[in-house]
Amino acid sequence: MKLRYTTTASWHGELDETYFPPKALRRRPHWFDELVSKGDGDTDSAADLLNEIYVGIQNGLRRSPMLAARALFEQVMQGKVGDKGTFRSNVEALEQAGFVSKIQRDRLLAVLEAGHAAMHRDFVPELDNLIAVLDIAEHLVESLYVHDRKVSRLASVVPPRPRR
Repeated sequence: MKLRYTTTASWHGELDETYFPPKALRRRPHWFDELVSKGDGDTDSAADLLNEIYVGIQNGLRRSPMLAARALFEQVMQGKVGDKGTFRSNVEALEQAGFVSKIQRDRLLAVLEAGHAAMHRDFVPELDNLIAVLDIAEHLVESLYVHDRKVSRLASVVPPRPRR
């Protein structure tokens, strides 16, 4: 695909440079294709929402990736512990079930609050905030979906300890 480049004047007299397709901010993680190939509802949904975050950030959107991250976290939490009625209750149930640590719980609550603010209080996150949210989203999805499968495969091939 050939890269197209255009320059236009902005309202303030500055030049806006546009590339099509937009330059990727960063690559999807090496495990992303494995997540997509699992073929079940939870991982398919997680992959779709992660993809929306990547595409939104790549295209210079700032609210949409935050909203997609909020939806991703909700989908992951409900997939693992069911719907407990509120975001806070879902995060706490995720911690109580052992899926996340206390530190991760606090981070998820902060990210969810940013998602709520983007949706309800006109919060427009900066790029570095979105990258932080993407890092947390990737970590959560990888640890709850990708690592789980890898550890199961590992456990199936490790020889048992010999009896004494």
